[in-house]
Amino acid sequence: MKAMLTGILALALAGANAATYYVDSSAGDDARDGLTEATAWRSLDRANRATLKPGDRMLFRRGGLWRGVLDLKCGDETARTYYGAYGVGPKPVFLGSVERNRTSDWEEIRPGLWSTRIEKGEDLECLLAADRFADWGASYEAGVKGRTFMTDEKGAKFVRVTCTEHPVQAKRNHLQLWGRTKVGALPGPMRFRFKVRGDFLPQKAEVMLPYRPYTHVYDGGVAIAEKAGADGWHDASVILANGDVPLADGVIHFNLGELAVANGKMDLMPVGLYRVSADPRATIGKDVGILIFDEGTAWGFKKWTLADLRSDLDYWYDEGNDRVVVKLDRNPAEAYSSVELAKTWTVIPHRNKHDVTVEAFTIRYTGGFAFSGGGANRVTVKNCDISFVGGGLQYWRTNPDGSRTPVRYGNGIEYWSPARDCRVERCRFWQVYDAAVTPQQSRSTAGFDNIVYTDNVFWQCEYSYEFWNHSPSSHTFNVVFEHNTSVDAGYCWSHSQRPNPNGAHLMSYNHVGAMTNQVIRNNVFCRSSDRGFRFFTDWRDTLAMDHNLHYEPSKTLSECHARAKDGKRGWRFGAGPDEFRRYQAETGLDAGSLYAEPQFVDPAKRDYRLKPGSPGTSLATDGGPVGARNMPGLDRDQSVQ
Repeated sequence: MKAMLTGILALALAGANAATYYVDSSAGDDARDGLTEATAWRSLDRANRATLKPGDRMLFRRGGLWRGVLDLKCGDETARTYYGAYGVGPKPVFLGSVERNRTSDWEEIRPGLWSTRIEKGEDLECLLAADRFADWGASYEAGVKGRTFMTDEKGAKFVRVTCTEHPVQAKRNHLQLWGRTKVGALPGPMRFRFKVRGDFLPQKAEVMLPYRPYTHVYDGGVAIAEKAGADGWHDASVILANGDVPLADGVIHFNLGELAVANGKMDLMPVGLYRVSADPRATIGKDVGILIFDEGTAWGFKKWTLADLRSDLDYWYDEGNDRVVVKLDRNPAEAYSSVELAKTWTVIPHRNKHDVTVEAFTIRYTGGFAFSGGGANRVTVKNCDISFVGGGLQYWRTNPDGSRTPVRYGNGIEYWSPARDCRVERCRFWQVYDAAVTPQQSRSTAGFDNIVYTDNVFWQCEYSYEFWNHSPSSHTFNVVFEHNTSVDAGYCWSHSQRPNPNGAHLMSYNHVGAMTNQVIRNNVFCRSSDRGFRFFTDWRDTLAMDHNLHYEPSKTLSECHARAKDGKRGWRFGAGPDEFRRYQAETGLDAGSLYAEPQFVDPAKRDYRLKPGSPGTSLATDGGPVGARNMPGLDRDQSVQ
């Protein structure tokens, strides 16, 4: 009883002492206190610098728009922090993109090829001289071996990175070079000038925490002079911009794993760190995963070299010069009223966040993720609209013949292991490169506990729900996917650009860790570009899959690639009701489910409620309709705003 009273008292005190902060992108002022609508802050930077206590709320004005990264603050088990909306009108919008809507943003570099203007800026003052960068370290992983040390030549000091062994499949983070000088608290944008030479050269730099969670900001492509000087060194520099999250302990960091070669070396000689006049709006600083025109009526086709730009709207992100080049017969800002460059980052990271709720936001135009990160505990995302996500470069995969293949990625809401007691509910997702929602893990010894996805609507995402667990020492307990509606999986912007187009409502890769109570129930799965659902492991002994409405009129209904050597047998079932009945009989899954075409209220306006009398209206385990229920605003026009 005493413990209960103590808990009640703690909750009451948290509520009594809670503060509410307001952010208004049009009428706010960062010099105010942010504690009332009349004294609201304006910028995302000011919101990120706020210190929230358990129970505090941060509200963004409806109709407002912000670009960049939102840094969530944690609550505790007695009281969550809350991020939401106030006022009337459309949900507040968070964009992970930069706009290039003015004709002056573009220049024609040759007939039919248009480049964003390169912002070089001027060095204004030296923030840190070369001698402040006299200490560097490196990490070697996954079979990459070598040594990193400081040395000098003719009185000039520099860091030498050697690589004695380099496996063909080495990834970028398998060799990392770290500065030891803290630069994250310095005002951006900054330019790090250095000289470089060697058998491999850096392509990108960033400011990163040298410890978990390895948060990074201020990244940019490295510009290296084509010709070396008389001393054999190439002049090099990188503009470090895009710093939206405070990172006082951040240091300069290079990923070199993909670039290094066996028995090779790289020398780097710091020149200095300078505050630069570059307009932050003019810098991109990250790979561009999607090029979006007129709010999604058209999009670019990502290519990897200038020579690959052959068809209209082909585009290439030139990392060294931090520019986008697109093929078009006229200035892109004349051809389209809006041009958005989706940068490859996470708009709302939830890595190591806990006891926080995010509600009623619109997140779009990012080449990475809307939400992502490992270590999330008691994080809830509800009533959010997430669209045009993913497509950025994750890494270059080295093939056995030595050639390299780009690997792209990007999900709507990703929980990376470990994650516990998290929910995604009443959200809408469309036009996502990979998965709308996904729990994933590879090397963690932890896992997933109590993850729930419910009352969500997905359309035109490559996958609605992707799930895999590659770690034998991990676990996945109580993951529930229930009362969701998935329509037209794979019919999205990214499908034709993927090296492996395979649209599916459910995509389940290998599972090797312990699993219990996996639930896929009371959902609607309607049409896909390739298959309804695809399993790479037969995990029926832990799966409760039932009371779903399936409709797959022309593609594969279900496919499993389980291997005989694992004591399992795979399967494949085609389209139509006869194949569905065979699937039920042979797999034992979906025994109480139904195959029929759902009748939606108004699919043209994305109102995917079931009409009265539609198949599935009494199919759910409680006798009610399957699919998303309790969606806010379903009595109004559901067309995408």
